[in-house]
Amino acid sequence: MAQKLFRKGPPLRKYLAGGRVYNWIAVAVLLLIPLMGHADTQREKFVGSHLMCICGCQQVLTECNHIHCPSSVPMREELKEKLAAGMTDDQVYAAFVSKFGTKVLAAPPFKGAFNIVAWLLSMVTLIAGGAALVVYLRRLKSAPPKTAAAPVDVSKFDKEIEDELNNFTPED
Repeated sequence: MAQKLFRKGPPLRKYLAGGRVYNWIAVAVLLLIPLMGHADTQREKFVGSHLMCICGCQQVLTECNHIHCPSSVPMREELKEKLAAGMTDDQVYAAFVSKFGTKVLAAPPFKGAFNIVAWLLSMVTLIAGGAALVVYLRRLKSAPPKTAAAPVDVSKFDKEIEDELNNFTPED
């Protein structure tokens, strides 16, 4: 029984001599090459998604779709350089804020009266909308069901229908 589990095949030296192993290694390496830079591009996308393009398009830096944008291309290159230099995300944000101002941030920082009001007002609006929805749904649930309309006696129209059908002359 144990002999059936193991399949005999050509010895390993035949694979090595024929180059099959080397071919598989080359294929594996070629398939893994795109994944080597994947982590860097994901971090660039993450950090760039928290920054705004300053060309006036009001889009996130990584999603600015202007062809030959005079702002996003140099900003993306600068972002790549700063990340390659080993800067943390917060250091990159601080460097961009010092260069372009707070307008470069996709979300305003929780500093200053205007920004605090902007954050709190959005939260208050969300809570008020949720409360209004709950009140509306409770009222809708507790409202008495509407009664059905009284059935109409159609037999009183039978004579009128018969008269109309008798007087009807089809026009060809």
